[in-house]
Amino acid sequence: MEKRFFCLLGALTATAAATVAVITTYDAPVTRPSGDVTARPRMIWQLRTRANSLIESKNYPAALLMLNRLARLEPENASIRRLLVRVLYETGRNDDAILLCRELLAGNPDNATTRNNLGVLLAAGGSFEAGIKELLKAHTLAPENEFIDYNLSRAYRALGDLPEAERCYARANRSRKQTLTVAPPDLIAVPRSDWQAPGGNQEEPAP
Repeated sequence: MEKRFFCLLGALTATAAATVAVITTYDAPVTRPSGDVTARPRMIWQLRTRANSLIESKNYPAALLMLNRLARLEPENASIRRLLVRVLYETGRNDDAILLCRELLAGNPDNATTRNNLGVLLAAGGSFEAGIKELLKAHTLAPENEFIDYNLSRAYRALGDLPEAERCYARANRSRKQTLTVAPPDLIAVPRSDWQAPGGNQEEPAP
């Protein structure tokens, strides 16, 4: 009888030990293959490169789809969200672009590109003084960027302040021969080939 009791006890102990082993290993995290570490950044880079190409070719609807996907994958990536602002503007969704600009500025108030973009968007909606205020902040942050100066010239001209419009245009026209040649893809700006002096005469692009 005693022998049977110890045999039964031993069997129960073994079963319990096996059960504990299963429980403790069941919820263990699965180790990712080492290849996954580089696969995601590569995919993000490929999508970002494709979005830039679509913007360059002015295929803004396709770029918007690509950037929305990227924004879901990388919700904290400010660079991707600045590109999204540009494409929202190009597809006529200015209210969404303004909202996104304000979200970006809440996290980084000293970004000249975002300040420029918000200024352009506000001016495009008829809020010229508010737009100029943002563009002046952008100019202070990036005084070497002639595209911001040209945006200021356009905003002042729309406001009816021709002397300031001419001053900003002259400054942009001086800078463009020695600094930027093409606006960054995330900056809302008029191509230099389409610049017009405040008096209405179209300027030739710089060589």
